[in-house]
Amino acid sequence: MVLKQPLANAISKKGFVITEKTSDYFVESGFGVIETLLSMFSNTVSFIRVGAFALNHVGLFIAFASMAQMMKNNAGSILMYVLGNVIIIVLEGLIVFIQGLRLEYYELFSKYYDGSGLQFKPITIDSVE
Repeated sequence: MVLKQPLANAISKKGFVITEKTSDYFVESGFGVIETLLSMFSNTVSFIRVGAFALNHVGLFIAFASMAQMMKNNAGSILMYVLGNVIIIVLEGLIVFIQGLRLEYYELFSKYYDGSGLQFKPITIDSVE
């Protein structure tokens, strides 16, 4: 990554050329490497979240299955299984909804919104007395 541009220049027969000050180039490239490594680490940690959701699902189901097994009659047990699954589906739907919003606002919108523009000035109506 640090030698990407000089090597590309060497392969394309332009020679091993660095177009800017050498120290600036290597400092900037070094930070690029650090940024890439941090990005890879944060993406890995982000995907661990998916595993946590799976463990959450299993834990909730075990809790409802245990309560269903404690029921004395079969109707109560079946009702607990059904109610537990409905609650799990609703909670996981809420989690998916929140994650979808997070992806839209923080990852998608940040690619298109730069914050430069006109300040919002709402229309006001002066009170007549």
